[in-house]
Amino acid sequence: VAESKIVYVDKAYKRGYLNVVTGEIDIKAEYEHAWLFSEGVAAVVKDNKIGFIDKDNNVVIPFQYPMYASYAPYTYRFYNGYCKVTDEDGRCGLIDHSGNWVIEPKYQRIKRPVFNKYRKVKLNDKWGLLDENLKLILPIKYDYISVLDSMATQFEVTYEGMMYKINRQGKVLETLGYSYIHPFYDMNHTWERTSGRYMQVWVRQEYEVDY
Repeated sequence: VAESKIVYVDKAYKRGYLNVVTGEIDIKAEYEHAWLFSEGVAAVVKDNKIGFIDKDNNVVIPFQYPMYASYAPYTYRFYNGYCKVTDEDGRCGLIDHSGNWVIEPKYQRIKRPVFNKYRKVKLNDKWGLLDENLKLILPIKYDYISVLDSMATQFEVTYEGMMYKINRQGKVLETLGYSYIHPFYDMNHTWERTSGRYMQVWVRQEYEVDY
């Protein structure tokens, strides 16, 4: 199966795929970069463009997406039928297995799904959250989002310098404290506990705490 293949690099720094079961080379090293298989396909780079191949090295989505300097193995992988790619301006969107945009490239970042469902998206330096149907369930206004459960009923968010626990409707369930404190140059930093969470505070050398 496709997921039994791992990427290998030859002496010319080209990438191909090795079968982890047989130890044999399944796809010879011919690509500038390559990612792990997911949902039967793998992203590979040729002439600085990303396309997708199947397990037999057939091109199933043409080489048309720009290559950006992200080498994490999960970066260009399909999750629940969709994969993050970028346009010529570096904006992120999602494509389906036919290479069609299901979300037009407009975001600064799209993270891989949390609980294999929920995608964090970043626009104008703020974060929002998409559900498994790619519907926005948290508006794009937060500095930080953490999904606390697999049904996405509660979240930890940072908004205007404060951390909160909220529900899907945006109702504040608990105020968790300050998200961070900007340091002065003559300070050391430490951690103090507040509202059941850790927050970073900055302490003067004579140990006066500035909030």
